[in-house]
Amino acid sequence: MTKSEKKARAMKKLKHQNASYRNEHGKIVGISVVALNTKDGRKAALAFTFFEPTTKEHLYVKPGKYCLYFARAPLSRGPEDIPERAESTDKNHEHWIEKYYEKLSGETLAGKELTTRPKTLEVYTYKVDIYGFVDKNSEHAIARVSLENYDWGKEVSRVIDGRHGVRHDLFGMDVGLQMLRATPQVAFEMVNTSTPSTVTLQRLIHLTKLVPLIVIIVPVNGEASRHYGGITVENGTARVRCTAYIAQGMVYFNSVPYLITTEAELRARGNSLKPPMFG
Repeated sequence: MTKSEKKARAMKKLKHQNASYRNEHGKIVGISVVALNTKDGRKAALAFTFFEPTTKEHLYVKPGKYCLYFARAPLSRGPEDIPERAESTDKNHEHWIEKYYEKLSGETLAGKELTTRPKTLEVYTYKVDIYGFVDKNSEHAIARVSLENYDWGKEVSRVIDGRHGVRHDLFGMDVGLQMLRATPQVAFEMVNTSTPSTVTLQRLIHLTKLVPLIVIIVPVNGEASRHYGGITVENGTARVRCTAYIAQGMVYFNSVPYLITTEAELRARGNSLKPPMFG
């Protein structure tokens, strides 16, 4: 029996014939054990994390006597539970993600470098007076951080407690080893036609209790996008205005915290504004 025949025979006996992974665009892609043993397959093995297509259990790539193969990851705790998002066909949603990504990272999603990479990020909202009106002459600073060591990514998935996770439209964090309030993680949720589900919202609220994280909800639906958000870059500083955000276990609208735990409550509060934030 030739070496290639032994290799083919060994592949047929493998328990895991197929695996899946999420590519650089956030799309779930399938790969067979045969494809794994090609040049492109070996590159994918170095770049991506594999999981079992049905159970979503982690798989890792192990070298065998005749071929590479998929094996159940040791210490696996079962499948990850990260809310799935349908592959977006919303061009407006994608436009806003790319717009914020370019201004914050200084490069396009295609990897083209720009000349406007900011050195500082300022996140702010407006204060509300004693009568409940927004005072646009009175800013409330949420965060001011140096972006020197920040990396940014689109459709970033994160496990928060060993299994349950969230997925951010846009996410940035300091790549250093320290996790401090001075260098918070920053996530953006672009909202056009749908707000974060109750499950996602509760996980985001919980996560902001555990780590220094600010989740900025950006409405991108027409008139609301002009009233309730925005990003500018000037003199090396990216300024992000937000109306709705999650921090320290609470949901804020402008500078006022609210006890909000469901998608319906989030939509009701946002749509009580004029014009409605979420439509």
